[in-house]
Amino acid sequence: YATSVFYRTTRINDADAATFRVWPERPEFAADARHVYYEGKPLDGADPATFQPCGYHVAGDARSFYRNGERFETLRAIRRAVFPRYVQ
Repeated sequence: YATSVFYRTTRINDADAATFRVWPERPEFAADARHVYYEGKPLDGADPATFQPCGYHVAGDARSFYRNGERFETLRAIRRAVFPRYVQ
């Protein structure tokens, strides 16, 4: 079996090839037994056991939400970052 994992043409260091998986409907997200990746880069603090993509470049786990690789505590915080004029 493969021993290395790549995002496009860049090797993902420390990825566990034996447990690595990509979400086909959201290929910008992937995970192995220890880490979650966004576009080939680890998402700090993301939990691979509970992680789930939920939209275009948006995902969540048991503790947080992520948009474009950035961590947010709530979905409201994402909306505030995207639409600051409309969300208090």
